[in-house]
This record gives sequence, C-alpha cells and structure tokens, in this order.
Amino acid sequence: MSEGEGLRWIVRTLGAVVVIGAVVFFTAVAPMVDRSKNRLLRPPLAASADSVRAFHRQLAIVDLHADPLLWQRVLLSRGTHGHVDIPRLIEGNVALQVFGVVTKTPPASSTSGTRPPGIN
Repeated sequence: MSEGEGLRWIVRTLGAVVVIGAVVFFTAVAPMVDRSKNRLLRPPLAASADSVRAFHRQLAIVDLHADPLLWQRVLLSRGTHGHVDIPRLIEGNVALQVFGVVTKTPPASSTSGTRPPGIN
C-alpha cells in the first residue's frame, strides 16, 4: 500500500466512524437524553377555576422559545414527554410559538469585540 493509498484509507475510515457516530447519537443517545430531561409532571396539575380559565381564553399567549425540533418530535399529537406539541398549544391558547433552531458559533470567530462599551 502506497503512502497516498494509506492516507485515503485513513480518511475514509475516519469519515465512516464520524458518520456512524452521528447516526448512533441522533437515533439513540439524543432521544434517551430528551426523555430523561423532559419528563412530564406526575400526577397532573389540579384543574383551574372557571374564572381563571375564562380569563386565560381572553389572552394572546406568546412563547418565544422552544426546542422540540432539536429532538425530532412529532408535534401533531400529544407527546408522552416534553411540553410543546400542537394539542397543548391549542389547549393553552397559544397565539405564537417560536421554535428555536440550534446553531453554533465557529470556534475561530471572535465575539469579544461585539459587546457595547461599558458591558463586560
């Protein structure tokens, strides 16, 4: 095996390991973490008074951050874990729900010069 062929083999092998690791993480590890960290309260909360429910129906509820897209949940039916799905949003009279999209800042970028003066 020549040096070039050996290097290509190493790159392909490392690429395969990264792909397999990502598949295992997103299909096995992430759902386990999601279920362990986003449990529902048991027993359910007590029912609210009629006057409180009537007042709540008059409000426009806005939630500016939720991460169910990170966990690849099916939002159309009531979930067994987590707190955001379409049935709960309807029941909670939510007018606006913002779903966060996870991003990363590249490690080489500098954020130290982006603060306004006087803010440490």
